[in-house]
Amino acid sequence: MKKTHLIFLHGALGCQLHWHKISTQFENEYVVHTPDFPGHGMAETNASNVTYLDLTDWLNSYLEQHQIEQYGVIGYSMGGYIGLSHLVNGNAENCQFLITLATKLNWNQAIASEENAKLNLQQLAPILSKLETEHPNNTVENLLHQTQHILSSIGDNPLVASQFSNNKTPVFMLLGSRDKMISEQEILAFLNGVQSMQFQTIDQQPHLLERMDGIVVGDCIQQILKTKIN
Repeated sequence: MKKTHLIFLHGALGCQLHWHKISTQFENEYVVHTPDFPGHGMAETNASNVTYLDLTDWLNSYLEQHQIEQYGVIGYSMGGYIGLSHLVNGNAENCQFLITLATKLNWNQAIASEENAKLNLQQLAPILSKLETEHPNNTVENLLHQTQHILSSIGDNPLVASQFSNNKTPVFMLLGSRDKMISEQEILAFLNGVQSMQFQTIDQQPHLLERMDGIVVGDCIQQILKTKIN
C-alpha cells in the first residue's frame, strides 16, 4: 500500500526549517515534504510581485513535478491560506485533507495594509540576522517586499466561505488558545455553515510556529489523521 504524502507549508517570512520538530514525527508513516515557498529558505529567488494565487500555482506545479497523487496539506499561517486556495483555485482532486494551523481568515484591504505596515526593517530589527540566515538566496528587503505583495493580493481578493460550499475535502482548522493575532470568532464566522470544515483549539499554544510545543501540536495532528480522516 502506497504511503500518503504530507505537504507541510510554512508561513510568511518562514521556511521549511520551522516545521522540523513537528514534521519529523510523521516520517515513519507518511512521505513527508517540507518545501520552501519561492524566495524563502533555500528556494531560488524569483520575481518580487508574487500573489497568493501565484503560490497556489506553485503548489500545483510542485505536486505535478514530484508526481504526488495521494496527499494531504498541513499549512501554518500563510501556508494554510495557500492550502485553502489550493482547494478552490488549484488542482486539488487528489487532496485527501487540509489542516490549517494559525491561519488568519478575516482579510480586506485595510487589514492587509495594517499588517504590511509592520513589515519594515525597523520593526523587525530583532530578527533581521535570523531572517538573513534562514533565507540565504534572498535579501531581507526583497523578502519583505514579496510578503507585502502577497498580503496585498489577499486583501484585494480574499477567500470567502461561499467558495467552499461544494468542497468535499475535509478541512480542520487549528488555533492555539494563546494566539493573539487571530481570534476564534473569525475562524468560526468563516466556517459557519461549511459542512467540510471543523475547528479545534490547541491548549496553551501561541501564534508563532517556532514557539509552539512540537509534541503537543504533532499529537493533535496525529489524532486528526487517525480518527477523522477516512
